Amino acid sequence: MPIQDRLRSCSVGAPGHCLVSRVGAIAIPLALAVAACASGVSSPPPPGAASQAQSGSATPAAPASPAAPTPTQAPDTGPGAASAAPDAASPDVTEAPPTGLEATPFGSPAPPVTIDESLAALLPDSVDGLPVERSEETENAALTSPTLGTDADGFAAVQVATADLADLAIASIVHLKGSTDPDAFYADWRPGFDDAVCAPAGGVSTTEVRTMGGRSVDTTLCTEGARVFHVRLDDGRILLSILDVGTRGFGEGLIEGLDG
Repeated sequence: MPIQDRLRSCSVGAPGHCLVSRVGAIAIPLALAVAACASGVSSPPPPGAASQAQSGSATPAAPASPAAPTPTQAPDTGPGAASAAPDAASPDVTEAPPTGLEATPFGSPAPPVTIDESLAALLPDSVDGLPVERSEETENAALTSPTLGTDADGFAAVQVATADLADLAIASIVHLKGSTDPDAFYADWRPGFDDAVCAPAGGVSTTEVRTMGGRSVDTTLCTEGARVFHVRLDDGRILLSILDVGTRGFGEGLIEGLDG
């Protein structure tokens, strides 16, 4: 199955099996944001529709019996009537909407990370004649991450793709807080990110270091050909992670056009 189809099935089918790390909430939308836009999700048929379609006819419903008249009952004027009435008319209790603050393993809520447009501006406006656009799906996923806001104070995501999605690159840019150890964060981020992104592409195959645009790039190759690039900027406080699929090298183009 082509990698793009695997990405789509992971997105619109059962995405749970793809979330294999604590960064999965960020990594998987990076791989799926564009593919999900091209995949329609149809509503399931009503119960019994499939069996009716196979038989070619539907069983007619039995006619309804006339409703029996409801006897009229005099209103209760006893002492318990007043207390019973409010119970009968009580409105349904509506749950409060989520606040976006999820509990951390230590019990305290982590604030959502801030979407920082200046991080997206580090990347070029176009690659190989195609526009580089913001990936709202990926940024929205970052806002719901229960842990990213603990370590990072800025996030942005961009994407570039052909119309048929045969070639695409989706990038996330993370700015770490001053209190975060960049080496420790990266040691946890990279393997989790790679495992999550490569899950629908046959898993991680090999890792290596390449040079692109004069920069050292940690590169992960997925078994079915997708690639993941990681670049660390500003002494490791800015982290760029890119999924690259296809033959046109959009991921490498993003790195070569980096500003900073």
